[in-house]
Amino acid sequence: MKRLLPCLFILLSAAACSEPPGALTGLQRELFNSDGFLARHPDVGERKRAIWLLDQGRHEEALAAFRSAAHYGDKPSQAMLAEMYWQGSRVTQDRATAYAWMDLAAERGYALFVAKRERYWRALNPAERQRALEVGARIYEGFGDEVAMRRLQTVLDRGRFGVTGSRVGFVGALTVLDPRHGLRFTFDGEDYYDRRFWEIDRYREFTDAIWSGWPRGEVEVGGATVERCVSGGDCGQ
Repeated sequence: MKRLLPCLFILLSAAACSEPPGALTGLQRELFNSDGFLARHPDVGERKRAIWLLDQGRHEEALAAFRSAAHYGDKPSQAMLAEMYWQGSRVTQDRATAYAWMDLAAERGYALFVAKRERYWRALNPAERQRALEVGARIYEGFGDEVAMRRLQTVLDRGRFGVTGSRVGFVGALTVLDPRHGLRFTFDGEDYYDRRFWEIDRYREFTDAIWSGWPRGEVEVGGATVERCVSGGDCGQ
């Protein structure tokens, strides 16, 4: 695992459990990480599952899970697909396809992914660049925000309605089971139905606030310091 995707994997693993400072209460954080909630937010749920699978060395399953998350517009997962194709990590190395995925990951201007995209482009030869543009057009067609956000909103609508059978939400106590740990959490319905979690524009703002601020500073890993990327820089390999 240390050899596989060392920089981006470490950063995504750390950021996957982050949110803007003060954005969530303790109970909301438990809610956001519960199995039931993640099942209704497949962008984050599938990414978290993919990271776990990758850490277990189950690379083919991880690739499929990242692709599933990417299907719902998850930019970190699109970036991980790019890295796997760039490095040939249990897939046939394809630098043109890698660039296309990283270009899509940078669609919202997150500094880490923009820096990676530019690094990729500089490394491509002319033939790879031409092919990357051709592959990218197809990837954008199936995974770009224009289609992915509509797809995700459909799932969010279905998930919100499926909890209580109410299209207008639920006010009062709501119990959510986290089967991973055999725990039950009781939330106020207003916390569960916070618009940031269910309305696509608000949800985009919420996730953008997380990833637009990543990465800054440094992260310590096993006694070694990994510099995080900043706008205009590279995530060093």
